[in-house]
Amino acid sequence: MTTLAERRIVRTFRGAHAVAAAAVLHDSGDLDLVEAATDAAFAEASESWDRDGIPEQPDRWVLATARRAALDRLRGADTPRPRALAALVEDTAEDHRLALVFTCCHPALHLPARVALVLRFCAGLSLTEIAHAFGVDDATMRRRLDLAKRPITRGDISFAAPAVADLDDRLDAVLAVLYLIFNEGYVGSRSATLTGDDLSEEAIGLTRSLLSQLPDHDDIRGLLALMLFIRSRRRARIGLHGDLIALSHQDRGLWESDTIAEAGFLLRQGRRSPRLSRYTVEAEIQALHAATADGTPADWRAVLAHYDTLRIIAPGPSVDLNRAVALAEVEGPAIALEVVDTLPADSHLWHAVRAELLERLGRFEEAQRQWQVGSARAEPGAEQAYMATHATRRSL
Repeated sequence: MTTLAERRIVRTFRGAHAVAAAAVLHDSGDLDLVEAATDAAFAEASESWDRDGIPEQPDRWVLATARRAALDRLRGADTPRPRALAALVEDTAEDHRLALVFTCCHPALHLPARVALVLRFCAGLSLTEIAHAFGVDDATMRRRLDLAKRPITRGDISFAAPAVADLDDRLDAVLAVLYLIFNEGYVGSRSATLTGDDLSEEAIGLTRSLLSQLPDHDDIRGLLALMLFIRSRRRARIGLHGDLIALSHQDRGLWESDTIAEAGFLLRQGRRSPRLSRYTVEAEIQALHAATADGTPADWRAVLAHYDTLRIIAPGPSVDLNRAVALAEVEGPAIALEVVDTLPADSHLWHAVRAELLERLGRFEEAQRQWQVGSARAEPGAEQAYMATHATRRSL
């Protein structure tokens, strides 16, 4: 069990990690060296920060310590690289984080590789933590990470931020990775509870950092608003025994009003963008749910209209499934069930939605079977436990 002081050290170091990782990668082009240098810096921080306290400028401390560790490693190598040595000795304070995140999210990489690279080099998670997030052992994660690093270390993918003309397209790839990390952390599919993983906090921190570097890009603002609206309900989503609580049954007094207010401010700013972003539209939906914090019913017709927009700008099975949930509130469960039955039954969530609709129609035996199938298809964790509970509820 880690202490509060240890957790504060880890959190502070992670906040500074990307600056150091980006600098060492810029100077050396070697992700293996980046890992070795930042791991050494973390080991030193764990000892000296615990003894002497966290420095006033942790970013500079971590950067200087990682550079020193990289220099020591290069000088002790059998075949030192003079150019990398010279670059590291220069000790510039230029911020290369933007290039780092775009390099780790390069579209030439498979999505799981992008996620692993972002978690390791941008967020500063350890190999063991990333392995846990992927549900694999350390050795398997090590092999996957090494494969993901190879195109960058070989120079097949250059370490650079995209040109202005390519920024919007490249940004989409970055935002997709950040949202995926957020969802994995928030849902906690690898964990027995919904709050056992801090991946969602890492995703929010990375999105904040990205927005600070690209403040004119409202797609980022829309994603951050979306994340914060969802996070505002985190304390209300689990019961005393770690059980998942559906939105309609949550204690709205537990919703975080400050987080909702910040999300609303970001969303209002994001609406000014001439480019309609899927994240801004999704944030609009979450804003409508957040508006029920005072007990007023949700405007389901507005929710449905936003899902109709998403079907145009970001079509996909999950959008259609969520639209069916809104349709049930507007047109009734029978019509929604007809729509659901036309959608592919390719996820446990499809079975959950169908089971809910069957229950609302009084078809309880069918609903119970649907819950059972969905539970069998879900990953171990809170969602599976929720479905398993519903699968047995009517058989008592």
